[in-house]
Amino acid sequence: MPPGNAAEWILGALVGVLGLIVAGTLMWLMGQRWRKRLTKLAGAAGVPRDFRRGVQSWLGRLGHFGFQMRSPLRLENVGDADAYRWVLVHEGERSFATLDRLVRLRDGRAKVELTFYTALADGTLVVTQDRPVCDPVPRYWSPAGRRFRTVEGQWKEHLKRMEATGGRVLPDPEQLPDLLAADEAACHATLLAAGDHVATIQGPNVIRLKVDRVFRRLLPALRDLFLLKYLPSGRRWDVAAVADVEEEEKESAGGPLGLALEQAVEQDLQRYKRASQARATPVDHLRRAVVLLTLVGLMVAVFGREKPLQTAAIVLVLVALHEFGHWLPMRLFGYRGTARFFVPFSGAAEGGRKLQAPAWQQLVVLFGGPLPGLVAGLAVLAKAHFTPEMPGWLVDAAGLSVVLNGFHLIPMLPLDGGKIVDVLLFRDLPYFRPLFTFCSAGLALVGALALKSRVLKFFAGGMFGALVWDIQTLGIVRGARKLEWAGDVTDENEALRRIFRGVREEGNAGFVGSENWVRKIDVLLEEVMRQRPRLFVRVAGSGFYALTCAVPLAAVGVLMAIPLMRMPVALLDGPDQSIEFRGVFPEEDREVKDPVAVSALRELTRRAAAGFGNFPDLDEPGSMGEVAARVLPVIELRLGQLDWEDAGIERRRGNLDAKMLGLWLEAQALRMENAAANGEHQAALLRAEVLLHAIAKLEPAPNFRDRRYLWDAELRALQVIERENAGGRFDPQTLRRLDARLTQLNRAPVPEVDNFLLVNEWAVRERARALEFANRAGGFDVRFWRDLYPRTQRFKELLRAADEPITPASVAVARLWKKSRRVGELPPRLPEMVSVAEGEAELIQDFCEGHRLISWRRLTTISALRLEAHRKKSGSFPSHYKHSVPGGASLELVHRGGPLLRLVDQRSELERMIPPWLVSADGRDLPALPRVHHDCPLYGAPEAPSLSAK
Repeated sequence: MPPGNAAEWILGALVGVLGLIVAGTLMWLMGQRWRKRLTKLAGAAGVPRDFRRGVQSWLGRLGHFGFQMRSPLRLENVGDADAYRWVLVHEGERSFATLDRLVRLRDGRAKVELTFYTALADGTLVVTQDRPVCDPVPRYWSPAGRRFRTVEGQWKEHLKRMEATGGRVLPDPEQLPDLLAADEAACHATLLAAGDHVATIQGPNVIRLKVDRVFRRLLPALRDLFLLKYLPSGRRWDVAAVADVEEEEKESAGGPLGLALEQAVEQDLQRYKRASQARATPVDHLRRAVVLLTLVGLMVAVFGREKPLQTAAIVLVLVALHEFGHWLPMRLFGYRGTARFFVPFSGAAEGGRKLQAPAWQQLVVLFGGPLPGLVAGLAVLAKAHFTPEMPGWLVDAAGLSVVLNGFHLIPMLPLDGGKIVDVLLFRDLPYFRPLFTFCSAGLALVGALALKSRVLKFFAGGMFGALVWDIQTLGIVRGARKLEWAGDVTDENEALRRIFRGVREEGNAGFVGSENWVRKIDVLLEEVMRQRPRLFVRVAGSGFYALTCAVPLAAVGVLMAIPLMRMPVALLDGPDQSIEFRGVFPEEDREVKDPVAVSALRELTRRAAAGFGNFPDLDEPGSMGEVAARVLPVIELRLGQLDWEDAGIERRRGNLDAKMLGLWLEAQALRMENAAANGEHQAALLRAEVLLHAIAKLEPAPNFRDRRYLWDAELRALQVIERENAGGRFDPQTLRRLDARLTQLNRAPVPEVDNFLLVNEWAVRERARALEFANRAGGFDVRFWRDLYPRTQRFKELLRAADEPITPASVAVARLWKKSRRVGELPPRLPEMVSVAEGEAELIQDFCEGHRLISWRRLTTISALRLEAHRKKSGSFPSHYKHSVPGGASLELVHRGGPLLRLVDQRSELERMIPPWLVSADGRDLPALPRVHHDCPLYGAPEAPSLSAK
């Protein structure tokens, strides 16, 4: 990855992490606060056993410091948790403490909060908490709160704060519950009075932070977050861990509370219902946001690096539509736990369930997410295939919809496809379900290793974690199937009562409140009330699922494979249009006079170039001149002795590389320009004549690349001749000799040569393009939808060229030049219908303009030499000199500011327009041909800047 892209991704990752932190903080700030309501209990026996076990070591540690326990209290209005409070009194220090144990109903996670209080005679209450102090607090509070590693550390901190105070007052222990309730009400009222909080629709006992006050508290909250003030104190190092339940400690059917069996069952039932109805917390929303942002980031990294914001927006919309597809049938089929109004990304449909739902309804819910998006995506891609002008963002959205929803149909848990297979098959084969999960996790891990994706590795790790849960639930499912009444009870409450009654009768009353007990009850309840699919539903559902998976795979596979089906035939059997002109191209039947000299110069050049490192790529812009300048001192002597006619023969026979010949021409041009720049006029003229001689001997060029090398070298020779001529350094004999040589070079182009060069160059480019397409078609691009239209169009071109040959524009032009003998001219119309492929119009234009430019420049130099001969003979230039040049230009002698010979392109705008038949493959007209102007200095003109050794 380039450094710039790496920096952008690192910056994006940092921004993303910061965004998650800010989002989490905002959710925490907006979280609701409940005014806790205390309910007095008859005694410690009124507390569930799992709560008592969780605080025994804490109570023992506090007892070590002199605290004595009073009657426990039950806390209500604490959100989605069960909570109990123990009040402890320290008569010696005239202080008291509260120990709260809260267990989340959703996942059974527990935490303990410890607070020390000391009341003073002046009405102040000294409070030391093991968590941040809520802001604001009642005026009579003197609070302090931070993280503590040990109970002893928190108690010492409280004692230290009391040392500077006097007049401690210990309230009547019997009145402590009322005082704590009043204190809780005071804290609640203080928050409301400060104006930052407002009561919610749930009632005055539940408040939340006002929206317009969130951002005012955001920066302080982020500061406290980075200072670790919001991290819980965690497990205290001086408090023992909660011990496991021993077999002999298990409670009897009704428990030690003196409750009857039915009363204990009703208590368990109510506790389960509270846990099942627990609402999502800000932490749950943050977790969903992290999962969603991870998905968006992954899709952007794989499919949309060029337009990350657009890709992210498309993915968010697709995820919303996918979830809506699940939510809508849930609402129609009467699932419980779904929100009245659907809010995307909030998990509103996540908790929806319907016990005894028929298998076909479950399948409709599962198919409702991926199927509509998949069908819509394939439909848009099909439309885009025949409508190339469709907006790119819509095509990208369709492709992403196919990828996202097709991925969900993969038969792997916890994807929708895995759930479909589970409903149809593995719920009736519980012993095979862990194997199914293991295979799914294994495939995800293999994909992660193959793609080197860390995200997939974490995904696979989570699936292996689900495997542990599947193994744990085997015993539950087996036990449920042994129940005689399984499948007969249709009322959920009755089924739950029977389940809890069975648990109590087995002497396992401690099960309620144990780890994951709510999830285990859900599995048991779902199993005893499940309606097994009928044979028709299994067969129809399996067939529909197979069809749903096969159709998109087949559609994409066919669209990707079509260009490959007849590619070898199109490449090998495609017509070679250059054969028509190859037969009349002049054959080289001469023998090389000194082949050793050419070979020796070739090897010397190769060694000289390789001596500066690896032999460079001469196709790079500017590389030819740079390499020629480096090797010239090494090959200059032997280059001056080269027989250019031998070099031309070797080149046309294929024994000399085109790049090597181009390098020699470049070196010869450098020798000429160096001599001119250093004032060595005779040497410059001699080397210019040698270069013109070489150009004449190297014709006919075997291909268009060689022709470009010759044109470039000749233009540089003409420039040196014009400058030397302007200096008056040519005698009449030299002028006549140069005039004759340039006139010979400026003969009309021979169609037998140039037609082949044009058509052969296009044939070479077509074959290279076909091979490139074949190589690209053999690969796989994750954004397959972007290649569908160009792949198919290219395939059609190849088939049309192979099966129904249509005359290419280059061939039609060459045939016309063969008849008219006017090479390089673009006719306004052609006598036959032609096809213009991508890049062909540019080639023809370049070929014609090259002929025009070199012809005009030769005529300009020839005219300048003749004017110089006239000056030497008569003593001055003619007063008036103006001639037309074939092709639409004129040459005029300009005395003012000169003298100079000015070449002017006199073609009108209409004449410079590209003919209508010569348009690019996409229908875009080529720009008008550029104008050609050139000023050739004559004797007496101001000296131009010196030539550089190019």
